[in-house]
Amino acid sequence: MSIAGAVGFVVLCIVEYYVAITPGVAPVTPLNLLMVIGVYILGILLYLAAKAIRNRQGMDIGLAFKEIPPE
Repeated sequence: MSIAGAVGFVVLCIVEYYVAITPGVAPVTPLNLLMVIGVYILGILLYLAAKAIRNRQGMDIGLAFKEIPPE
């Protein structure tokens, strides 16, 4: 999990640097579009990896999105 967090941190730092040097009114370029899609895909992959790791450890992280019924 620490490795996944470190990789995500590096990727987001690269994206942040690119956003900082690109003008805010720039036209949509293939690289801009690819970076946005890449961030979403990376998030999905990290979630699926965390879910697989936690399932092997016997924890269901899907329960975090379920409501506890009232007593």
